[in-house]
Amino acid sequence: MGDVYLFNHSIDPQDIQESLGIVCGLCVYSRNVIMDKFARFKDFIGGKIGTYEKLVRKAVEHAQNDLAEQAARRKANAVVNVTIELVPTALLGEGTQICALAYGTAVRLKPGLL
Repeated sequence: MGDVYLFNHSIDPQDIQESLGIVCGLCVYSRNVIMDKFARFKDFIGGKIGTYEKLVRKAVEHAQNDLAEQAARRKANAVVNVTIELVPTALLGEGTQICALAYGTAVRLKPGLL
């Protein structure tokens, strides 16, 4: 599979050879008990929670990679109007997971544009 470029904006419709539909990348990470206890402590005293930041960055990166893979399966070379959302989720009311969702429109750009 070739490279798939992700754009958070639209592309001139004249540069699009074919639109291949909406694609979605998803990644869900679970936080652990120790991380939660540390976060509660940080919540109390204030400050940055580096372990959560790393977890969120990792989830976003994996969602973007999954998005590119989904687009490549459709023979796209780009995804336009990419949006990334973070959704906290709870599993049966216990524990919290971070869900990163990336979605956009898979397209095949005209040759020579990339």
